[in-house]
This record gives sequence, C-alpha cells and structure tokens, in this order.
Amino acid sequence: MNSTDFFNRIEDHWEKQQPLVVFRKPHTNRVTAFLQKDTVLHTASQSSASGFVMGEFDTNKSPFIIFDDEVVETEMDSQSNIQSSTAIDVPHNTNEHQRYIGLLTQCIQEIQDTDLQKVVLSRAIELSLDPANPWKLFQKALSLYPSAFCYVWYHPKKGLWLGATPESLFHLKNQQLTTMALAGTAATTDIKAVSWGQKEIHEQELVTHSIEKALRSLVGNESIFCAAPETVQAGSLFHLKTQITATVTKASVWELIAALHPTPAVGGVPRKKAFDFIQKNEGYDRSFYSGYLGPISDQETHLFVNLRCLQWQPQQVTLYVGSGITAASNPQLEWEETQQKAQTMLRLISATI
Repeated sequence: MNSTDFFNRIEDHWEKQQPLVVFRKPHTNRVTAFLQKDTVLHTASQSSASGFVMGEFDTNKSPFIIFDDEVVETEMDSQSNIQSSTAIDVPHNTNEHQRYIGLLTQCIQEIQDTDLQKVVLSRAIELSLDPANPWKLFQKALSLYPSAFCYVWYHPKKGLWLGATPESLFHLKNQQLTTMALAGTAATTDIKAVSWGQKEIHEQELVTHSIEKALRSLVGNESIFCAAPETVQAGSLFHLKTQITATVTKASVWELIAALHPTPAVGGVPRKKAFDFIQKNEGYDRSFYSGYLGPISDQETHLFVNLRCLQWQPQQVTLYVGSGITAASNPQLEWEETQQKAQTMLRLISATI
C-alpha cells in the first residue's frame, strides 16, 4: 500500500474512535498498523492472540493488547534531518525546578543512607500547544529518528500516546533472546566528543549486572553473553549500551517480562526498593511512560521500553522525561539532563505546529 492510502486508512479508523497502533522498528523502512475491529479495552494474558502489547510502568497493573484484526503496511524511507530541526525551549517553571531538585536531593540522601544504589526519577511536562495531528508527528519521527522504535498507540478509553524510544526490552525469536542495558546520557554533536565519567560508568554497570542477574534465574549462567559497552546515539543524545544475549528454552514471554520489567534503566537497583521509593515520592502516575510495548506472537516478540514519549490531546501535549540517580549525582545536572531529553519530542512538535 502506498503511504498516502496507508495514512488515509489509519486516520479514517482513528476518526471513528477505533483502537489502533502504528509502528516502525529501528533501522527499517516498513511501517505497520494493527487495526482492531471492536472498541473493547482488552487485557493481555498468556492466552491472548497475537497483537500489540502496551504495559504500564506499574507492575501491579495488567498490560493491554490491541489485536491485529486488520494489518496494513507501507514502506517509507527514513532520512534524518536532526541538525536542521530546532526544538521549542521548555518554559522554565521555577516551582517545578525547585520541586524536582528537592526530590533529587532527597533521593541522593536515601541512597547514601540505605542499600539503594540507583533510582530513576521522572517528571511530566505539560505544554499548552496545538500541534499537528499525531500522524504528522509520527511521520516526522520516522524521518528524525531512524534508529528508534517509533509508534502511535490509540484506544478511545486510554487516549493517544506517541514515541520514539531508543531502548529495547527484549527480542525473542527461535529461542534466542536479545536485550540491552542502556544508561548514561551525554548531549553533544559528535560521538568523538563523548567522555563518560565514573557516575555514568557505574550506572551502566548497575543496569547490566541487574539484567544479567534477572535472566540468570530463568536461563542459567552458561547461556548468557554480555558484549562490551559501546556508545550509541539516540537522536541528539548519546548513551552507554551493553548488548546481552541468551538462549531461552523454557521461560515464556510473560516470565521474561516479569523478570526484566521495570529495568534498572527506568526503575532502579534494588528493583523493589527503587520501585517503592518512586511510587511514594515521585508525585504522579507514570501510566505508560517507562512501561513496555511492542508486537507479540508465538513466532516472534519484540518489546521496547516506552521512553522519549508523549501523550497527545487537542490543545495539549504531555512529555515524560527522567534521569538515573546514584550517590554521585548532581541534582542540577540531573535536572538539565531531563531538559535535554525533552528535546526529542519537542523537535517533532516544532516541525509540525
């Protein structure tokens, strides 16, 4: 299907307020849409048919699935023009700045006083804007972020979410599992200029070791391999990444999700204590932000962590950003990191309003 017919079909489905998801995997040109025929908010389970899973950050809440009742696809070239796209500045909110700095300071003290090692703290940024319809934003994301998992997810009972995430939760096919530890952030225009400090290196090690430990309980020591850390680009930011592979012979997709989500890159270490600190102190419901999402079937499952995302509404968008906190964190620098991460979505908005 050509791209014009493809997006006309999607917009028609959306305007009828029927559930759908549109997505493109990293480094591909194929864009896929799952169009669900009923408006039921289906809960995903081990008995669910194939479709697209959308899980919240809160592990106590069941994930949802949009079924692939109708599948339509198109091919779209991805040509990045990040350098020529200027983002909107995030309006400075003194109260929000002070609140977040206070929360970061409290968290650092908690890490120093207890056995907490890392906590990922986030915040929501509400902007009163009138961006183009989400399909224009999505098409811009395809162009700006060819190495990201780009998506639009819509259900009339849950609203519309859009994102371009750099992080895979895991890919499982033919018993071969691939996942990643992604931590540390640097904002620069040249990979050669990236210099990782001890704080970022330590944070990356915490994430890698935690994921490796979680997998070990399911697949054993012998079938896990961790590659050397590498610097990777995600939009205008750089991160430290370690690729982890394993052979999975018995564990189900749902057992893998339970073992890996939330990863230390969005929750913390130890996982339960970090999660409890977030729930008690962060001050808002993350909903799908830092949850997981992606296509699932008996043959292949590829799930991603829902980062660099926004919730779209007419006249308003809500962005979600976060930062990994350790004992060596500097609150002001962590605040600035969240400001930098907001630019991923703001570039889309600035290009379409």
